[in-house]
Amino acid sequence: EKDALAAKKRVKAGEEFRKVAKEVSTSPEGQLGGVLGTMKPGMKLLGEANALFDQVAYDPKTKVGEVVGPFESKFGWHLFLIEKRTGVDSVTDKKDQ
Repeated sequence: EKDALAAKKRVKAGEEFRKVAKEVSTSPEGQLGGVLGTMKPGMKLLGEANALFDQVAYDPKTKVGEVVGPFESKFGWHLFLIEKRTGVDSVTDKKDQ
């Protein structure tokens, strides 16, 4: 958790998420800058971490472009950066309607 919090702090200070992921991530995706590609709810790309990802990524309170986490799974600690999302209204969108 400590390493994930330190990585999040670096990104919030202006470092690029992909650069930090390449340096600190222990997952195979880390060497790709943490990029998972286009995801859809329920995809099995992350194994048992899918439910965690879906819960965070498709929550209207999770802002696009903001680093969220850390979250713990059996694979370790995770940070997520949602770069683009469709099919989910943000909390702000709902207030404006």
